[in-house]
Amino acid sequence: MIKKILYIFILLFTSITYSQLSKTHYIPPLTHAAEGNANAVDQWIYISTPSTSSVNVSILPVGGTAQTITVQNDQPQKVQVSTNGYSQLYVEANTTSQVMNNKGYIIDADKPIYVSVRVNAGGVEGSDDSSAQAGALVTKGLDGLGRIFRVGTFNSQSNSANFNNYLNFLSVMATEDNTTVNFTNNYTSGFVIENYSGQFPVNNIQLNRGESYVIALELKDTSTATTQDAVTRNRDGLIGTLIQSDKDIVVNSGSSNGSFHNGGARDYGIDQIVDLSRVGKEYILVRGDGSDGWENILVVGHEDGTEINIYGSSNSTQTINAGEYHLIEGDLFSSDNNMYISTNKDVFIYQGTGGGSEANQEMFFVPPISCGSRGDVNNIPFIEEIGTKIFNGAVSIVSRKDDNVEVNGTALTSQPSGITVQGPFDVPNKTEYVTYRVEGLSGNVSVTSSGELYVAYFTENQSATSGAFYSGFATNPRLDLDLTASKLGSCISESGTSNIVLNVSNDGNFDSVEWQKQNSDDSWSAVSGATNTQFTPSEVGVYRVKGIINCDSETVEYFSASIPISTCPTDFDNDGIIDNIDLDLDNDGILNSVESKGLGNIDFTVPGNPTVTLSDGTVFESPLLEYCYKNDDLGDPVVSKEHIFAFGWAKKEEIDLIDKTTYRINDLLQGMFRGVGIKLVDFKLEYGKVWEKDHQEIVLADEISPDTCRLWDIKSERKLDKDRFRKDLGNIIQAYQEVARRLGIMPEETNVSEVKFGKPKSVDIKKK
Repeated sequence: MIKKILYIFILLFTSITYSQLSKTHYIPPLTHAAEGNANAVDQWIYISTPSTSSVNVSILPVGGTAQTITVQNDQPQKVQVSTNGYSQLYVEANTTSQVMNNKGYIIDADKPIYVSVRVNAGGVEGSDDSSAQAGALVTKGLDGLGRIFRVGTFNSQSNSANFNNYLNFLSVMATEDNTTVNFTNNYTSGFVIENYSGQFPVNNIQLNRGESYVIALELKDTSTATTQDAVTRNRDGLIGTLIQSDKDIVVNSGSSNGSFHNGGARDYGIDQIVDLSRVGKEYILVRGDGSDGWENILVVGHEDGTEINIYGSSNSTQTINAGEYHLIEGDLFSSDNNMYISTNKDVFIYQGTGGGSEANQEMFFVPPISCGSRGDVNNIPFIEEIGTKIFNGAVSIVSRKDDNVEVNGTALTSQPSGITVQGPFDVPNKTEYVTYRVEGLSGNVSVTSSGELYVAYFTENQSATSGAFYSGFATNPRLDLDLTASKLGSCISESGTSNIVLNVSNDGNFDSVEWQKQNSDDSWSAVSGATNTQFTPSEVGVYRVKGIINCDSETVEYFSASIPISTCPTDFDNDGIIDNIDLDLDNDGILNSVESKGLGNIDFTVPGNPTVTLSDGTVFESPLLEYCYKNDDLGDPVVSKEHIFAFGWAKKEEIDLIDKTTYRINDLLQGMFRGVGIKLVDFKLEYGKVWEKDHQEIVLADEISPDTCRLWDIKSERKLDKDRFRKDLGNIIQAYQEVARRLGIMPEETNVSEVKFGKPKSVDIKKK
């Protein structure tokens, strides 16, 4: 009996959104100046979560072994990275400008977490007691992934010749293999790039997942710089640098050390940033405790003709071009210590803030305002500390005027003794918003709101300042999948019975939700009655959820990633083993590999070597797995497992692993292609062995493409693979493009003309 079998492929995307709460976080390495008091002597990673139950967290030092910890809402964790200036987190400035595969971190958790990096710098290695600087960044999780970025740093206006511990930098980490990154700048000369003999642009940097690249400009004094240009260009020349990649990367940028002032003092100013698609045209900023000279706002343009409108103590307008910046001095904040900035084109904004002296500065990346920026901060862990060093803890808050805002579960008007609340203060020219500053905080701090919320934390002591934003980014719906255990996997049966439940995990961010199903023309239609945060699909198809936010004068819609869902595989003989991995489909004791030969025609032309030929389109009762010996000279002959064991090519447990892996891949690929109207006829995989420390491991080393698979259109059985070349069917490129379009990895409008190969010719090559 030949049956038509459908397989399930459920792919859950974590949408690229605006939120620092995520299950995966990337931390590209940092660097600091080689001389003076810039060394990061006390380095920590802080991890917290809103979950009231235990969360498992894997902290992987790139190139090393993962460490596992657990956190929950009332039990955040801090992990010390190093007490030395150079570490897994920090690379030496004179070793930058090269691909690194053993620096930085990748952090994964089974529930969303917050991650921040905090450092004390400028003291004695092994102790934070005398550290003169501090810095912090908050990672953006998967929301930090992007392909177009503009760099911000301190601009270090000082005329002092003592620049030996000043440094500006950018660092990137790839999230996928075979990533190309380019760095361009408004200036092409006048730089002294650490460990690099050339100038900008720096192009075609090739990175694999987890690999990183750092560019550092150490500010040179007149005694060591080769030209006066290098003295001035290295101060601010990195600002506005354009970072572009062909696959998603994560970017850190800033200064260690640097300054927004001209008095010669300095501090750390570092943060993780988001890409162009996530910045905006409207920003509200809250001033810190510093003087006008370092309470600065850095506006970086991405397009020519970017008009900047500043509303504070007075109104003013500036115009910049792509890659240029405008520095807004602190005297332009309003008397209520806030400011509203609007632009006609998207910009990147970095805020400098500080304490009572120029030595107390920090710089953090600022989110744009958006009515979709909802979501509580729960929590900022150990707000007043970096390691054992204690700071004064504070938060700045931006919210809508009528929203209810609470800190640690208490209204701002009812905070306990010792906590000072400044505000609410109206925002100039944006009076529907108000700002607050809450000081005297310690321990774990939560900030909640009934509407929009933008929260930055800020710490200072007499010699250092740190801080960053923990919220303020609009977010798309996030989907979680709940499954009922089934021997058939996660799927919908032919009768419509489903063991799949989809949930919107951040439903509190939206006023309402609507579940949608994709139509045959790729449009979307609402599923009747499906407006709850939980949804159980009853039909095969592709689904997504629309999150709706009702703003003052408009309705804003956000969309989750799509999820394709197929029907369950069958179990013909009801033996509890699904058909696609059942070696004896009819349970008669005769393996399918033997019985399947009955479908073929036996050719006895060569009596000693009969062959079995199957007609094109013959369907097996179950997948047929064959092993071949990889040898071009022998024609990659089929071999039995007995041959493999006899010749010592692989052990039984290794072959078992290959079997299981291959069947799983078959299950996955069948469902994926079936979901886009393509029949997967066959495919090949290549396995090998690599050394892992003192032992060998089996690895899969191959591609999945129309070159390695036979792919047919389900309805017409039109071939969409390399057979179009083998059998001279024509339209080779068009067929490959069709596969790519159906899988959603090539835009519809993309097209490449057919290549005419002509007739093949034999060529004799003689060895010299």
